[in-house]
Amino acid sequence: MSPDMEKAKERISNYSNQGRLLEEKLKVALNASLEWLPKGGKEALVSDILDATTDDKLHGIFFNIFTILAWPALLESETSDVRIPEEDISPLETRDQDMQDYCLKRDNYCCVITGAMDTATYFERFRPAGFANVQLQIAHIMPYSISHWNESAMTTLWDALCRYFPAVHEARIKAGSINALVNSLSNSLSMQCRASQALSLFGFTLKATDRPNVYKTVLFPTCPHLVQEFLPDEIEFKPAPRTGTEDEELELPSKELLDCHYRLAHILNACGYDMAQRLNEYRCLWQRVDRENVINMLDEKIDMSDYLNSEIWELPDS
Repeated sequence: MSPDMEKAKERISNYSNQGRLLEEKLKVALNASLEWLPKGGKEALVSDILDATTDDKLHGIFFNIFTILAWPALLESETSDVRIPEEDISPLETRDQDMQDYCLKRDNYCCVITGAMDTATYFERFRPAGFANVQLQIAHIMPYSISHWNESAMTTLWDALCRYFPAVHEARIKAGSINALVNSLSNSLSMQCRASQALSLFGFTLKATDRPNVYKTVLFPTCPHLVQEFLPDEIEFKPAPRTGTEDEELELPSKELLDCHYRLAHILNACGYDMAQRLNEYRCLWQRVDRENVINMLDEKIDMSDYLNSEIWELPDS
């Protein structure tokens, strides 16, 4: 352990509770971040912690990491239902629908986790032997919804992500823009509904192996048993066989984005079941009540911090 890392851990241990929001999770969250952030991000966090001369500033670092990086989970790590009727697609959505179509094609219209086939395709292919059929969604490693946020909101999120996850920053530069990265095949997975929801809430994650495009599934206590039952120990991403008419092979899910998800899953789950459950409860509340308010907020050039502080972690009685 480096001297600066030791000093950072000591600084965390010296934090004094003063009734700040969620501060009971501060020490475990920051220590988990020091353990699980990647090279480059870990050093950036150490520097930030050592620069925090007051407990208020240290709490600000914690709240930035925990809230801004958890915010996508609250917005569902948005999934998109497949097979949108053509008459329901506006010109602005055509490109998004093209990406979804390419994702399904790349994954051979099957769930990348279980191999079960999209129901519509299953019947179009006359119920092929050896396949179960399921309703598929396009799951996004990084939440699709952020590609529609206003510039201020996206900047807030991506400044944090890129500071603590340098590989995500490089992937964004390579893609050309945030929108291009988020709305790309490298960020997309064909997945049955229950699995995509569990992935979005960090109930499970995928760990890269030393074999190209092969990942181990890592389960957390928050993963529903119904999902655990059908998750394999390993999955391999591979494109559907080419027909000879394609110009190039379709891009597989990004190792860098999956690594970001893997590390975030460990950080958030280190904070305990109650915090992961709070994510799920707030997401359900948002879906029922607050979705329109949040979307309206994101459509305007305003600071999200007041909303995050006052609303996101204070659930009303159900």
